[in-house]
Amino acid sequence: NASASGETSGTLTREIENLDNQIKTIDEYLEKYQERLDRQEESLRTKYANTETNLAKITQQASSIAAILNQLNGYTNNNSSSSS
Repeated sequence: NASASGETSGTLTREIENLDNQIKTIDEYLEKYQERLDRQEESLRTKYANTETNLAKITQQASSIAAILNQLNGYTNNNSSSSS
């Protein structure tokens, strides 16, 4: 009987150790995955900020071009009406 009890105890101990190892492996995987997610998030935030900056520049350039075109249209309209 003592042998059967020791055998059961050893089996349970091995099973607990196996489960502990699985938990550690999963924890390590989750930690690495979270680190990858954090890096990806930072990369996307940087890209978003750069996109916002570029969009502001393009909008400003578009406004400048529109103002120049309006001035050219005014100049063209003034010249064509004064020659008629």
